[in-house]
Amino acid sequence: MDLAVSCLELDDLRSATTAVSQGLLCSATNLRLRMSDLRVGAALGGPREVGRRLEAARAVMVIFPKDVTALETEARTLSWVSTVPG
Repeated sequence: MDLAVSCLELDDLRSATTAVSQGLLCSATNLRLRMSDLRVGAALGGPREVGRRLEAARAVMVIFPKDVTALETEARTLSWVSTVPG
């Protein structure tokens, strides 16, 4: 997770993507990793990619509604503009 953030700060999107992907394989419901994943998505593809990653996170983290809310808030700060169901 820290590696992904460091890679983003260095504009190394390929390494950031790899770091987040590897982390999520080990801990798919880790909120900090999911936040990093949204940031990588924003850097790679903007709002559309953030939305795609948010949907994936919602599916996995459905049993953690407070974490899903935190992810939705983070997505909005990253310029994701779709409406949030519910």
